[in-house]
Amino acid sequence: MSLGVAEACRALNLTFESAGAFDINQVALEVYGRTFCLPTPMPVDLGVVLSNQLNRSQTKAERPFLKALGEVDVVVAGPPCQGHSNLNNVTRRDDPKNELYFRLARFAKIAGPEHIIIENVPTVLADKRKVVHRTEDALTNLGYFVRSGFVNTWELGVPQSRKRHLLVASRKPLPELKEIVAKYSVAARPVWWAISDLEDAPPATELDRPTVPKKVTQKRMKYLFDHDLYNLPDRMRPDCHRYKDHSYQAVYGRMHPDRVAPTITG
Repeated sequence: MSLGVAEACRALNLTFESAGAFDINQVALEVYGRTFCLPTPMPVDLGVVLSNQLNRSQTKAERPFLKALGEVDVVVAGPPCQGHSNLNNVTRRDDPKNELYFRLARFAKIAGPEHIIIENVPTVLADKRKVVHRTEDALTNLGYFVRSGFVNTWELGVPQSRKRHLLVASRKPLPELKEIVAKYSVAARPVWWAISDLEDAPPATELDRPTVPKKVTQKRMKYLFDHDLYNLPDRMRPDCHRYKDHSYQAVYGRMHPDRVAPTITG
């Protein structure tokens, strides 16, 4: 998402400077820091730093956080989606991490960024505490113009057939999301457009080395290539796919290089 903002700035002849990155995963933060020329950010749990109360005065944890951050024009956020995922049979719709979405409203209250973009899975709208609706209402009451809805990301050049829920808030009036997508839509990009440069990439780090699949996975892969197939027959799928209804038809399969990629296992 930060790269998208950086590219947008480049196209508009604006200067992009990352003010910070916040996550609990050290490796992800190291990658982000190298990408955007930041000293490696320290892991931060925004659920602890930012108050869950929209209108309370700044807390002891928030004051040094804001001072170190400085002025922010654009905020992009992808709160954890596990608590909204249909694949989660334990805390689905009622996961404590789901409330991290509302922390964006709290950040807007105390930092006052000009623009906010929040991305998540479509089922974020099914949250039992209606976190999206509460965030929309809070941002509207703070004076933001808010637009939200579903976006087919492949229409904007993402080489993967994923539908996403986006919430966009701005101090300036906004068109509807469908108008934005219509204005900037591009022809679908195949997966090979995105990953062909990796074919001959040297395995410089652990991130560049392919994992060794389990034997059952190797058997499925071999079957696909031996029979020149892109989807496994049901008899070779795991029981959860063979005997239950599911929406992920292409998960246990092979990507077409000349098509948009499905959501698929590695």
